Amino acid sequence: MTLEDYKARMAQELEKLDWQHPGDKESGAYRLLSEAGRDKQLGTQDWIVLYNQYREGVKRT
Repeated sequence: MTLEDYKARMAQELEKLDWQHPGDKESGAYRLLSEAGRDKQLGTQDWIVLYNQYREGVKRT
């Protein structure tokens, strides 16, 4: 999957976050971040971009 695909899916998952527990490791956003970390086709810099999107989304919630 490409960075753009991951970013689009992350945006969708961030909208579904539980506002009381936004950093929950069982959330779809966290699972997607974990999946991206295991994806050998996604570079480290791309993962960092996705991680920053996740952190900003968790902070807003």
